[in-house]
Amino acid sequence: MKRYTPKRRRHLAGRSRYQLKRRSSHYVERRQHRLEAFINGRQAEYQEKERKHSAPFVEHVPPANFSLIDNPHEVLAYFNRGEELFRKKNQVTFDIAHVTSFTPDTIALMVASLHTEEYTHGYGYRGNEPENTELAKLFEISGFYKFVRSHHKSTDSDGTLLHKERDHKVNPDFAVEASLIGVQNSFGNSAPFEPLYEILIECMSNSNNHADPKNPGSCYWWLFVYSNPDTRITSYSFVDLGVGIFGSMRARGILQLIAKATGLSRDISFADDLLEGKLHSRMEVDRDIRGKGIPQIVSTAGMNEFKRFNLITNDVFFDLKTGAREELASPMAGTFLYWELGPTNNAEHGDQGDDHYS
Repeated sequence: MKRYTPKRRRHLAGRSRYQLKRRSSHYVERRQHRLEAFINGRQAEYQEKERKHSAPFVEHVPPANFSLIDNPHEVLAYFNRGEELFRKKNQVTFDIAHVTSFTPDTIALMVASLHTEEYTHGYGYRGNEPENTELAKLFEISGFYKFVRSHHKSTDSDGTLLHKERDHKVNPDFAVEASLIGVQNSFGNSAPFEPLYEILIECMSNSNNHADPKNPGSCYWWLFVYSNPDTRITSYSFVDLGVGIFGSMRARGILQLIAKATGLSRDISFADDLLEGKLHSRMEVDRDIRGKGIPQIVSTAGMNEFKRFNLITNDVFFDLKTGAREELASPMAGTFLYWELGPTNNAEHGDQGDDHYS
């Protein structure tokens, strides 16, 4: 007869008690409840998906001038209305067939929005492309079809880049790649242009650190680089759909404290402090802390190589080249930076030496 060690006997006794427990009515009932809860949960999830899939489609027509940078009031109102349609349990048809102006910055915002659950609320969407041949070509080579479900095949273009990144504060390799695209198109060589690289790094860092103050690093940022070979202008559109710069400050209580001391409450009232990096230093507890990112970008925006530089955050539109700003009736949920890189006067006359770069 086989003899068991004390350890083995204790193990067999425990297994026996466990098997008896599994056969008890209480255990069987509890297991049945768990199974039913799991099945009901899966059914509810399936039913919710079916409900959203069968929701009616609502046609959503944009303004003819479908350019975020040139027509921010109407374009932001259009995107906000789209979110409202999704929120009201509709699927949305984005009918952009008849737009007469359509720019890369708008494409970047459209892709970012359609990939954000807070924007679509889980509902479906569909759309078309501009009837204008040139605008349709831009839409195709932008890489848009790579990021949405479509039967349309995207055309690869070395001069166009649409990219998303999450879970990393910065992506230096991608910043180098994106910088090189602009330098090659606008200046005709591959010499390093450190200010452009630093702007990209700063944008990535700010998005991952501040786009969602409660959960840093969780917000997607998007970058769309478009090189125009005819004008040699390279446009950069950087977008995150977080809480926005003023929203981040408000979430951390900074603007409330300033408003209490000064009586100022509108975002545009803090525009100068934002551009100069003084929002933190207006608070005694943070007297030695000054924002570095935006002031650095503002300083770089003044360089001749940058032909245009705009910032949209919450309900304020900035022209960083001139210092002008205006309040927006339709706010943006997040932050959008747009700039154009182009040849300087010397470069336009064929002088593309290293004096343009540092």
